[in-house]
Amino acid sequence: MQSLSAVTALTQKFPNADIHWLVRKEFADILYAEPRIHKVWSFDRKKGLSGLIRLAFSLSSQNYTVIYDAHNNLRSKIVSFVIRIFARNNLLLRRPKSRIKRLLLFKFGLNKFPSPFKGVTSYLAPLIPLGIDTNPIMHQDWKFTDQVKKKVDALIPDYTHNIIIVPSAAHAMKRWPIDHWKKLIKLLPTLKFTILGGPTDTFCEEIAQEDKMRVQNLAGQLSLIESCYAISQGYYIVSADTGLLHVADLFGKPAIALIGPSAFGFPSGDQVTTITLPMNCRPCSKDGSGHCKNTLYQRCMVEITPEMVVAAIHEK
Repeated sequence: MQSLSAVTALTQKFPNADIHWLVRKEFADILYAEPRIHKVWSFDRKKGLSGLIRLAFSLSSQNYTVIYDAHNNLRSKIVSFVIRIFARNNLLLRRPKSRIKRLLLFKFGLNKFPSPFKGVTSYLAPLIPLGIDTNPIMHQDWKFTDQVKKKVDALIPDYTHNIIIVPSAAHAMKRWPIDHWKKLIKLLPTLKFTILGGPTDTFCEEIAQEDKMRVQNLAGQLSLIESCYAISQGYYIVSADTGLLHVADLFGKPAIALIGPSAFGFPSGDQVTTITLPMNCRPCSKDGSGHCKNTLYQRCMVEITPEMVVAAIHEK
């Protein structure tokens, strides 16, 4: 999600630019909603290496003047290599992986990254040679289909004073404790809550049971693009380091970011309040995977209290 900041920066610098985007098939709907992307190329991983190379050959005929490899992985390197074989009159920009810095941080606790590390900035920095602004106005206005709007609006007919919460995350160490979510609901008795999550996030129902009159559990009921639309309409968002948190950041929505073990999940917008604890053991991983090194498991998330979140919401 954070890589989409490049669209804003590029169009502010080059308003007439023709932007194409290559993405995995399962994420294509997100790109179709961004009107400043002129063409979306989707790759189906089931087609394997041969399918990727055929797609790269198709891309090589597009006469791109700039190629930006934002992911710097094997697939993106193959694509950029094939394109440049047939079209050498282009500029290749690549986002660095900073593997040595990652090794120093996660193995030896030596942080040579900017602190806090904002993913948006890291996606924009490689574009500096083009003269782009690394602090663009980030508000985006995606064009959602009527079908998406109709479905979500039917489920959430009133967004007023409805806080959208995202209790899940790709890795368990990034998740705020269930009891903290339940207490947050208790501490805000005049507000409603809508839970967003995936089909495997069955634990979200336990949170919803705290107050069935005020808490709506939509975990597993919305697709990714539908969840993004809900975020775009939301009154307020509370989330750990998740993709939907960064969607809220892109949309300029007021939000609370609960950042624990992960190193690269800090949002960039001033409308997002980040709550994190100064601990010597954090960050301990790039994305919350691995094992907690603290004697109190998940201390970096456990000691972010519901009272802290309530205070941050009231300050907005």
